[in-house]
Amino acid sequence: MQLRPGNCKISLSFHTTRMFPSSPRGNGFVNAVLGIPVDRWIGFNGKFILSKDVIRILVAPPSSSFESFHLVDLFYHFRYLLVVFPIRTGVYQLCSQRRWQLHPTYKALSCVVMETEELWTHSNLNAYFEDAKYWRMIIYGRNVANPFTSIDEEGFHYRADTSMEDWRLRSYPVRFSGKKFISCYTVPFLSFQFYLSPFRPDLWAGIGVSLALLVSCLTVYVKYVFGDTSIFSPWLFILATLFEETISTPSSVERRNFYRLTFGLWALMATFLTNCYNGVMIENLVAPLPGVGVERFQDIACEQGKRIGDPADISAWMRVSGIDTYWEQLFSHGPMSNPLESPNCFRLLSEPSARSPWGAGNAFFLELKDLWLLIKFKSYRAGGKITPEILLLSPKHGRELEDGSERNLRKFSPELSNLISAEVAKCGKTVFIGNEDAVAQELLALAAKYNGKKFYTSKDSLRQDPIGLLFDNWDKSTLIRDIISQIESGIWRRLDQEMVSRAWRLRKKFSPVVESEVEIVVRIGGNFLTVFILCGILLTTAFVSLGGECRREIWAALSNFGALMWWRLRNYFLTH
Repeated sequence: MQLRPGNCKISLSFHTTRMFPSSPRGNGFVNAVLGIPVDRWIGFNGKFILSKDVIRILVAPPSSSFESFHLVDLFYHFRYLLVVFPIRTGVYQLCSQRRWQLHPTYKALSCVVMETEELWTHSNLNAYFEDAKYWRMIIYGRNVANPFTSIDEEGFHYRADTSMEDWRLRSYPVRFSGKKFISCYTVPFLSFQFYLSPFRPDLWAGIGVSLALLVSCLTVYVKYVFGDTSIFSPWLFILATLFEETISTPSSVERRNFYRLTFGLWALMATFLTNCYNGVMIENLVAPLPGVGVERFQDIACEQGKRIGDPADISAWMRVSGIDTYWEQLFSHGPMSNPLESPNCFRLLSEPSARSPWGAGNAFFLELKDLWLLIKFKSYRAGGKITPEILLLSPKHGRELEDGSERNLRKFSPELSNLISAEVAKCGKTVFIGNEDAVAQELLALAAKYNGKKFYTSKDSLRQDPIGLLFDNWDKSTLIRDIISQIESGIWRRLDQEMVSRAWRLRKKFSPVVESEVEIVVRIGGNFLTVFILCGILLTTAFVSLGGECRREIWAALSNFGALMWWRLRNYFLTH
């Protein structure tokens, strides 16, 4: 494979004022155009090159003014962006964001007036605008080229990572990509498994067979030698030794060699078994109650009245459930406290993203916002089916940290990532949602930092889309066959894992050193109920055993008491 991708470090964009919206709402076209050199595959000389950390220079038309630009769309998603405002010949204004300021408004820009030679303006570049909506210069070494002299009306000259929906090109699938969640939340439940957990099933079977043979042999021996089993109860004797208690044995039985041989062997085995059993059982008894985690997105949805796949009038249901009201107020009034947020519903967190004036600054929140817009305006109609994403639009879910740290412009992304990890590690009703790469990176971070807790990922995914490569001239290039061989040999997958590992190591450098917390070895939370149940079972067993052994005496006492009460009642009515 002799392909060495290069980074597009500078991207020049020349736009007219009409391309910018008149309101500070989102403009997907502008975002898509300026985002091409960053997170898309750009086409250059027949190859695909992925470039990041691009400095975009936006050159405004000479007739525009500083205040006429609504830069909401630009600074939300783009980290490095410069805007050039020509003032007059040789004089222009160069504006950029202030350091660590992500508030997307032109008032927050920092500008300087520069005097230099005449800039290239639209009048100098009319040739590039005759047939194209945009153009881009790619600096590759010393060669400068502009391969985009025209553009198809149906799409841009780049390939995403990829949707694999272009019938004109040959596709090769690599993997499936979707959104998963991470959590350590479990729902505790009461289980009596700790009674049986100390021994394996085959050992329990051996103990049961041994006890049955021992009781049977002693019963037959007492019946054959003494002719009456009432003088000695073998099963009560065995039961007492299991609970480390003593029992009175008649002297006539004690003097028998058969009894001494049987009792000696059983006493040694009972002492060994009870000590082992008690040691292992107590360890499980004082442990926290077992629990089951949430496995699917249906489990974390708060709108339990609807199930995934149910047919419904989605628009009408969203109006009734209050989803439309919540998102409309969020768009109208900006970030505010959510009175409908319920502590019984899961908090949906994700990796930090650009700050948004409409609420939480995380990636999954922005995707839910786009989903609501699609449902609101065009994509979903009556008679559709409920999807997991629609259920997660409910205003009952929290979508940011409780202290609102994601709105703090002074906090960096690594710091926010650590706060999100700490919130997930509390094992409350909080999940981290992200794509597979982000989830894998977060799982590494949580497992390394909180190794005493068990984290798990969801079994299903949101929007499970095939990810692969698109090729042109499939049969004419040896490069395509080399790439496929790298994928089939496992090198491609190993590179994906290495990228996740490097991203975690880079994040680890920004992670603050957290003092080790004192672990409580013996936890009693939730185990008082288990202790009471254990004592109740022992008392019930004791009363049942007493009733079985003394059944004749109990029956005689009850009969005498009944006869006495009948005689007293009879005399009472006769005398009165």
